[in-house]
Amino acid sequence: MTDPIASVTEDVAALVGIWLILHHPLVMLGVVAAFMLLVAWMAPKAWRGLRSTFRRTGGRGDGPTRSEQSRAPEGGGEVTLRGVQQGG
Repeated sequence: MTDPIASVTEDVAALVGIWLILHHPLVMLGVVAAFMLLVAWMAPKAWRGLRSTFRRTGGRGDGPTRSEQSRAPEGGGEVTLRGVQQGG
């Protein structure tokens, strides 16, 4: 039931936005500016929430852990940004 409601809401918002651009461009500019301010205010909060969630779970997932990623290759060598450099 929520999918049709969301779809109709998006369609109405798009039509209202187009109408505002054509008939009241300054009002639409204010709406866009307010939306940008809202995103700028919410982005750090969302980032902190995601970061704390991953810290709380210990970053466990399907991929290798940080310690597994930072191990030196077998057989020696030095790991640099250019790859593995063999000593010698």
